[in-house]
Amino acid sequence: MVHRTHLDIFPYYYPELFDNWWIDDWITMVYGDARTNMLPDWEVVHEIGSVGTRYGVDMIQEQLLAEQVRLGGEAIQRYLEWRGGH
Repeated sequence: MVHRTHLDIFPYYYPELFDNWWIDDWITMVYGDARTNMLPDWEVVHEIGSVGTRYGVDMIQEQLLAEQVRLGGEAIQRYLEWRGGH
């Protein structure tokens, strides 16, 4: 889940380069601990035991992750500068 501001910064929830597996890594890394809030009363249960994995992992996309995180970080910084923050 992201704040509405995410869509002010990015024209997408996740870079379209990623099919599935790497999107959680991207959003975790692009915001980092300093810009991430854990909701203490919110629990997410990841249940794959009954249905298994629904897709294969495209390991080629892992090579795109660092660059996309860098670009995402730059987009956040531009937004903050535009908004007068730091």
